[in-house]
Amino acid sequence: MAIRARHSRVFLRTAATALLVPQVVCGQAAAPPPTPANPAERIADSLFRAGEYAKALPAYEALIKGSPRNSGWWSRIGFSSASLKSYQRGLEAFEQAVAIDSNPTAMYNVGAMHARLNHPDDALAWLDRAVTRGFRSLGVLQSDEDFAAVRTHPRYAVIVTRLQSLLAPCANDEDSRRFDFWIGDWEVRTVQGGIAGRNVIERVSGGCALLENWTNAQGGTGKSLNAFNRRLNQWQQFWVGQAGEVTEYRESKWNGASLVLYNRARGDSIVRRLTFTPVTPNHVRQHGEISRDGGTTWTTQYDLQYHRVKQEYDPAATPAA
Repeated sequence: MAIRARHSRVFLRTAATALLVPQVVCGQAAAPPPTPANPAERIADSLFRAGEYAKALPAYEALIKGSPRNSGWWSRIGFSSASLKSYQRGLEAFEQAVAIDSNPTAMYNVGAMHARLNHPDDALAWLDRAVTRGFRSLGVLQSDEDFAAVRTHPRYAVIVTRLQSLLAPCANDEDSRRFDFWIGDWEVRTVQGGIAGRNVIERVSGGCALLENWTNAQGGTGKSLNAFNRRLNQWQQFWVGQAGEVTEYRESKWNGASLVLYNRARGDSIVRRLTFTPVTPNHVRQHGEISRDGGTTWTTQYDLQYHRVKQEYDPAATPAA
């Protein structure tokens, strides 16, 4: 968890340093880090947390002489120096932290110091390296004043795009987007034209899944989670109705533009088949069938016609949740 402090430099928990504020676990503040046994360290930490960087800096510099491999202290020397606008000293300290444990946040801060020192190529190289090593705080990067001088550089935009892709890999993945034709707010009718219900399908989990929110004409509800399983190279659906009924469609295939999902009861010859077909951008067919002979013959259980309630769906305009 990246922690913002008084300036845009950031810190992560490492073996050598604690968070600047209590960590939040499951919505509650966890117990604060243990108090350092070293009185000099307690004083330095107290000054640092109070934002008294002019006093914290010499305190950590004294400590580091006795423990030069403490990357946490090097990072706090870097942060304190940068907060005092001593960017060259900040750069040197963050470089020391990187040399000890290759922390991606320290790499990010090296890049930030280079940006402050008007070294755009070095700043972007270190930022790219930080992202490669695991820096994932997109919001921090986009609002960070330290990188203001390089924000118009073409390489900066490339790095931001790459970070966005790492945070939401499904957003531009062809397999994960193939079922997007089902996304929308739908009025659902039978083939005879009667109202069967209302269904709202939305993208969730960074665009890696579709969440179905079904309400039938009598008010009954159900939900399903649909996702492309990369390990199995196929789409799957997990359905739960309000009465507790669960149906898992673990197998699937594409038949042209139609997605065909299969549920096979363990140790049984009953197979359920669910087919979604995009008829037009505003009309989707959902065809449910059952076979009692292992898939030799099929009987229709329901044949539903989805009609879009709102305007035509534009996949490019649908944001990933």
